[in-house]
Amino acid sequence: MKKKKNILVIPIGAKGGTGKTLALLTLANFLVEHNRPFIALDCDQENRGTSNSFARFLGGAVGTPDLRDYSAIDHLFTAAAECAEGLTLADLPANSGGDVLTWFLEVCTPENLEELGLRVVVLGMVTPETGTVGAILKWAEVMQDRVGYVTVFNHRVSGRTQQPVRQSMREYFETTDGSNFRETFKPVEIELPALAPTAVNALIKSGVLPSAGLEKMAVFERSRIRAWAARINQEWEKAAAALGILE
Repeated sequence: MKKKKNILVIPIGAKGGTGKTLALLTLANFLVEHNRPFIALDCDQENRGTSNSFARFLGGAVGTPDLRDYSAIDHLFTAAAECAEGLTLADLPANSGGDVLTWFLEVCTPENLEELGLRVVVLGMVTPETGTVGAILKWAEVMQDRVGYVTVFNHRVSGRTQQPVRQSMREYFETTDGSNFRETFKPVEIELPALAPTAVNALIKSGVLPSAGLEKMAVFERSRIRAWAARINQEWEKAAAALGILE
């Protein structure tokens, strides 16, 4: 019987502030609520120790050396391949694209991934601002079909109403490059709804996932965060079926 492959999930984006860490935290929250064990790795040295770092929300998140050192990237992928839980979430630094992509091009071949027994899933962040789609296209140009793709539409806008994703993310849906990416790689597409700034601040101050309990929070912020998390969980339900991350 063929051994099931381990899964490594990493977020990618054009720059800092596109919501990579937030998207990964919402996935972690979804997994916790479904009692799915996983290993959390915080590879973002620049963000580590700050109030919104990946490790702060996941007390067991293990840091790794600077990913500009190829041996550290080797370690990241080897650790994911050997992870007993079968699933690893790793937050990458904002400036890791060039180094990790070069590593991918040189050694992360389909043959090597097969030998490791590892499947890689990337969360590509898209926001209403121009330029975010280009980062995903750059990664896809290098990685091709070696990995699975999840496009995460981060609405960001905190108004009471949100434009439909096809209106707010035109660069992804209405450009030739965006259309070619969708047609070629068939990414899973999910939406990350906006959260009111006061609720964002309350969540960051709490330092815990929504599933961990928000009892110390003001009632209205607690209600907003729980409703927001429930909406995101519905999105991850769609992705989980396609990616097999609950198996």
